[in-house]
Amino acid sequence: MAPRASLLRLAALAAGLLAVAMTPGCLDGGHGPAADASEGGGDGAAMPTASPPAEDLEALACEARWRAIERGPAEPGTPGFEARRVAILGRARGPALLFTAAPRETDEAMLPPVAKAAWARMKKDPPGVRVARLRGNLKHDPASLRAILLREGRAYTEEPLDAFELVERVTLTDLFTEPRLVHERGGVREVLLRQKQGREERYVRARDGRPAQLLLGDRVVVEGEDLGPVTHLDVGAFADAAGFDRVKPVHVGPDAVLAELRIAPAGNTVRAVLERKGADLALGCLAEPREVREAAAKAIDAEAWRRRSISAMRASIEELVFDQLPFDRPREFEGPDRDGELRPHWASAYFGGRHTFRVDDVTYPVFTPDGRPFPPTVCVDFVLDTWERAGGRWYRPRDQPRGRTPGRVDFDAEKIENRRGVLGFGAFAAQRPDLFEHRTFAGAERVPFAERERYFAGLVPGGPAASDLFRPGDVVAIQGLKRDDRIHQHAILVESVDPVSGLPHGLADQMKRPRRRTWEGIMAEAPKRSLLYRARPTRGLLERLGEGEPPVVAGAPTP
Repeated sequence: MAPRASLLRLAALAAGLLAVAMTPGCLDGGHGPAADASEGGGDGAAMPTASPPAEDLEALACEARWRAIERGPAEPGTPGFEARRVAILGRARGPALLFTAAPRETDEAMLPPVAKAAWARMKKDPPGVRVARLRGNLKHDPASLRAILLREGRAYTEEPLDAFELVERVTLTDLFTEPRLVHERGGVREVLLRQKQGREERYVRARDGRPAQLLLGDRVVVEGEDLGPVTHLDVGAFADAAGFDRVKPVHVGPDAVLAELRIAPAGNTVRAVLERKGADLALGCLAEPREVREAAAKAIDAEAWRRRSISAMRASIEELVFDQLPFDRPREFEGPDRDGELRPHWASAYFGGRHTFRVDDVTYPVFTPDGRPFPPTVCVDFVLDTWERAGGRWYRPRDQPRGRTPGRVDFDAEKIENRRGVLGFGAFAAQRPDLFEHRTFAGAERVPFAERERYFAGLVPGGPAASDLFRPGDVVAIQGLKRDDRIHQHAILVESVDPVSGLPHGLADQMKRPRRRTWEGIMAEAPKRSLLYRARPTRGLLERLGEGEPPVVAGAPTP
């Protein structure tokens, strides 16, 4: 349901709820929600929370429901996870979830002796290596490995380094041998199939045949087994769909959640009752006066273009990640000195009607075996390709006439002096305020990733950052020394921001191949690197992504 419709439909419920509001004792005692409305509502200004006039039945009804829920039972939550939320999400990929209870570890008595011994050794090993060691020790016993690593079927841990290893070092085929699994991520459940691809086996999604991965918070069981009760809430999906960029839980009950919601970019904060249905959240009502509710509806509607554009950007990233485009560096060559050489040769072959091209006596394909364009790509290419493809512009597949589909975004037309270099693109962004808001990081802001606690603190509002540094759609450039003692730059695209903490936790980039990664995954290999600049697309650019048809799908027929 659209945000405005969600707000307006509440009037129909007001009469019935008003009776609850007028019940003796319903509004007596305790702390009313208005008393706490100004605390912790993000870095934006809270909307007025004065008592509504008597004729504002919707506000009275929502106040009554708020207080009834507030006095009711609360879920135990996961205090240990929330205390380390930024450190965990900065390392491990996964959707932005709020856990209502911590999953229990497997009873050790249920494990065979060899698995018990391996688990005992794991508990003595340091975080950061012990998950991979356990995987090696139990590589011939997937059932025991998953019994230890998946708590009640869920990929969950409160140790940040274990979380990173769990996602990056463990695969579904390490944990299962069965032909069919049931996989749950957020509020979506689907069947996974085990298939042999070449010499390897992997699990793919039954709906589209694409590879499946294990991410933090996922639940996976053998088909036919019970997943059990839902103990998570998909706050990220709710925020995206409802038009809020921050969700601060105040009280999590068994059927509803009380939360303070922030509406970007105005920064207004409202108090809301959110209804629970499984892992999904839906806007129930706003505990605010009529003028505040109406202002909220207008602010959400005003940002509908942004939600469409970010959705198109994410769909484009999905296609580029699926295409697995090769990094633009001649094969077998080490170091960055020849980065970017291959794509001009590829383009010449593509537009010239050839199927291969040669560099240094090495042959490279123009298309994937199934006919999708296969251009070599550097990190800035990935960013610009994402936007262009979201706007409808991409290379046609092998079975169609060579050329690019017309689109709403075309950076070739901008005549960028160096559209493929991080520094060159940054200079262009700084000179084009019509397309980008450019911000340079300097001085104390240049915290090396090696100082992880300080680095992560600088990314979230309330720390050294007085306000939000990053939004979905931003380009982040990092710079610093790598192991070759040379200074390198790299460009990253921000895909998502955790609505609970404000951490930009969903990142996408091209290094070796297009991938969705985290700060740890990108920066750990060269921890001396730090933030260099941020280029934020203006509305004039970003809005074009969400207009017209969805992003071009690789290999799909093009009109």
